[in-house]
Amino acid sequence: MTEGPLGIGIIGCGYVADFYGATLPNHSQLNLVSAFDVDAERMASFCARYGAEEAADVDEMLADPRVVIVTNLTPPHAHDVINQRVVAAGKHLYSEKPLGLSSEKITCLLDQAERNRVLVAGAPCSVLGGAAQTLAKAIRDGVIGSPRLVYAELDNGALPYLGSERWTSPRGIPWPTASEVAIGCTLEHAPYYVTWLVALFGRVRHVYAEAFTLLNDQWPESLIVAPDFTVGVLTLDSGVICRITCGWVAPADLSLTVVGTEGALRVEDAWSYRAPVTLRRRQQPTGKQHDYLAPPVVLPAVDSGWPDTSGSYKDSHDMDVSRGVAQLADAVTGVGSLALDAFDHAHVTDVCLMLSSGTSGPVPSRPSTMVRSE
Repeated sequence: MTEGPLGIGIIGCGYVADFYGATLPNHSQLNLVSAFDVDAERMASFCARYGAEEAADVDEMLADPRVVIVTNLTPPHAHDVINQRVVAAGKHLYSEKPLGLSSEKITCLLDQAERNRVLVAGAPCSVLGGAAQTLAKAIRDGVIGSPRLVYAELDNGALPYLGSERWTSPRGIPWPTASEVAIGCTLEHAPYYVTWLVALFGRVRHVYAEAFTLLNDQWPESLIVAPDFTVGVLTLDSGVICRITCGWVAPADLSLTVVGTEGALRVEDAWSYRAPVTLRRRQQPTGKQHDYLAPPVVLPAVDSGWPDTSGSYKDSHDMDVSRGVAQLADAVTGVGSLALDAFDHAHVTDVCLMLSSGTSGPVPSRPSTMVRSE
């Protein structure tokens, strides 16, 4: 068992790196050692702000014995190559989403990780937040009876009209509009709820999906535009059915509703660890009313078991993104385990790749060590 904080290396010092730099100090088991970015100015500003050493290149970081976990925050198109290099070097990997851009390359990554006996985990880690934990407890406690249906909404507003070219991180790093539009809203956002679904109801067996590009004519012709609206119906191992939508077209809606035989649970914001969870119990309607649910009641928040980070990080969302890295560190040192292991993250990515491309069919089979809470 390793004693003391584990050394962390970060590859990619762009916009999202500020989320990690600001929240790594929340976790005493993590020690930021070094960072690297192909943009020297971006790397220098990150290291100066968050107290990391500048690595000469990726090879230097991977050869550094102080670095135990490498966090890959590069743009998605670089994930396959960087992730493979990390596990090939014998480092534990925490990857921003997606874990990879094809099921085949993800399989190669997991095979390499197994050969080198390193752990692989990835974003998002919102399943570790209080909202997800409160929802999970309510389902385990049977407050809505038997869950049957989930509506998962991940609409972020009409992106071409939101002025994303003016969004910046605390260091003034621009939001990577071109890269985000090219990779698409579904690979970026669907994991926030697919991870919850897998943790709550088991693996996704089958996907029915459609993908559309509706606002491509609202962008400059020079941009590559991925589908900006996708809708899918997921069949989960438990028999629960989920309709999931992702888009950069409709007005913002980040809610999740779980409908059971005795009522419904709802979370309004996938991106808030402290979002309240409301319960509406089944009641007998009078007359010809169609609303059979009682008024919503806010459930007591469950303690997530993680440090209270309120006030330590402010942005357009309330997420301590470094909880996932901290949980990986706990798994490496043997003091904890992963909520979702490498095969689970690979499965989530497989589902999101299907949704993003509008592909229907059975989800590729992968091993699983996760035991779902009943």
